[in-house]
Amino acid sequence: MPSVYILITRTNTMFSRGIGLVTGAEFTHVSLALDRELTHMYSFARRFDRIPFFASLVRESLERGVYGRNRNAPAALFELEMSDAAYGRMMRRLSSMLCEAGRYRYNVLGLWGYLRRKPRHKAYHYFCSQFVSELLGEAGALALPCDPALICPNDFAHMPDLHLLYQGPLRFCSIPQARSMRLQPTSA
Repeated sequence: MPSVYILITRTNTMFSRGIGLVTGAEFTHVSLALDRELTHMYSFARRFDRIPFFASLVRESLERGVYGRNRNAPAALFELEMSDAAYGRMMRRLSSMLCEAGRYRYNVLGLWGYLRRKPRHKAYHYFCSQFVSELLGEAGALALPCDPALICPNDFAHMPDLHLLYQGPLRFCSIPQARSMRLQPTSA
């Protein structure tokens, strides 16, 4: 069975601190990785490392950018096993989105809708948790507890289909030697 990996984090950026302050959530960002090494990882986030105002569908790296500057950020890594059919549906949708990546924007109004508990959908607009949950939900890989526009990064920590592999500082998610030693189920 194929798997994908879901990384939830809380970096020290002003945007992340603001989301954490408003929501009280332990984690404020989620990324979807296609491999256990987290080298093919996607989310809706800033396109330019130092400029938070322009955000869209991006490929993320643990070695560079916001993650590279926030090595001690709290993180949790989960594995989601899925059927071959669900994986195929997810990959077709992700590939289609990546081909049209220039059309996608960050769903700022969707964040306001999340806070008001009124989902706000707009074509080609997502925030990080909306993107990950919708992609996995539409593929039939993950049973969602509510509308994807009402799911926050912290919610992934409580989804029963996800298997916790690691929780701790982000820096240990990016070092291959540490990863092979530390990506063991943790006791809660």
